[in-house]
Amino acid sequence: MKIQCLHGFYKMSEQNVGQASDFSRLYGLDLVARDGYITFDLLGGAPDHSLIGREFLGFKAIKTFAGSPWDVFKANEVVYDFNEGVMKAISTVTEIVVVVQSGNRLVSKGLIAAGSLDQDGRKISGYTAWYLRNTASWLYTEVTYV
Repeated sequence: MKIQCLHGFYKMSEQNVGQASDFSRLYGLDLVARDGYITFDLLGGAPDHSLIGREFLGFKAIKTFAGSPWDVFKANEVVYDFNEGVMKAISTVTEIVVVVQSGNRLVSKGLIAAGSLDQDGRKISGYTAWYLRNTASWLYTEVTYV
């Protein structure tokens, strides 16, 4: 399964039939379809705008902004924490992940939560990833930092 994390918003697509249900079962997370891709349940209703001081997805907006949901996340400096099932400020994510360079890709043993710090202290804001079931590892490309 391919996963794109865009400023803390997650877009997924199956590369083989059944990958979404396997992923959901493996991580115990509910997924929903939205606009031709799959995402986490809470993000299925993510708005394309925010109004300063108003709540969106349980988080108070710090900016008035209109655009794609991931651009709204970026403008408001929030990410979805799939481990806790909530939105949070990217600055409050303190998880440290170990990623290893393997050719032109990075490899990790788990799905990286947006806002996590790599072992060099850089805050990860997005990536494209593929889950490798046979090795229970994740390949990451296009990793972006805050």
